[in-house]
Amino acid sequence: MVQTRAPRSPRSSRLGTEAAVLLYFRKDIVRIVKAWFAALFGHHGKDRAHRLGKGNPDALMGWWVILGSIPIVVLGVIFKDAIEGHLRNLYITAAVLVIFGLVLGVADKIGRRTRELDTLKAKDAWLLGLAQAMALIPGVSRSGGTISMGLFLGLTREAAARYSFLLAIPAVIGSAGLELVTNSDELTAAGGPGALNTVIATVVSFAVGYVVIVWFLGSSRTTRIGRSSGTASASRRSSWRSLAPE
Repeated sequence: MVQTRAPRSPRSSRLGTEAAVLLYFRKDIVRIVKAWFAALFGHHGKDRAHRLGKGNPDALMGWWVILGSIPIVVLGVIFKDAIEGHLRNLYITAAVLVIFGLVLGVADKIGRRTRELDTLKAKDAWLLGLAQAMALIPGVSRSGGTISMGLFLGLTREAAARYSFLLAIPAVIGSAGLELVTNSDELTAAGGPGALNTVIATVVSFAVGYVVIVWFLGSSRTTRIGRSSGTASASRRSSWRSLAPE
């Protein structure tokens, strides 16, 4: 009988990829976190608007990442059984890969690509979060879904890609950490991946992930996203346009 159930890779190995994201965006993440806490505790104003990041793009980005992370958490909990059950099917995975590859190509073709990250609104963050939540379906690329939505919303290729990486941090670290805590026995169980293999996979995913991030963000400035992904305030405005490790 043909096996139609898609194999399930350990989420813990994805910590390597997220470690690469954390390394690449380390200075920006620190800046965002500091600005978010400063706004939350009223350092720039005690009113609600300033606590929610008014006039501070970095604090706003912190709120947008939080808001965009809500859909994948809620939907992941509600549909956990379906995601781990009948949706994990090779035919569904293959079909979804093709469909979302086409979606990404269409998004890159018709998107205006004029907006930068400092133009994001709450509605945009929510829609981008819903797009990321589509990755709960096996075969949907987390970054591909988010980037496609970003392009449909008029973001530039680079802005869409950067927000995609930032938005993925809480979701991936959260899911991988939860798996390590709740399913750690499966790593060493008979037929499981094993602790050594998981460590090796994590290290390899870190190295490959960092190289891909550098290449992908560089190519997104000049190359059509569909092609590249197929292989895998005014001062603040300028800083968001040039996010990169120094």
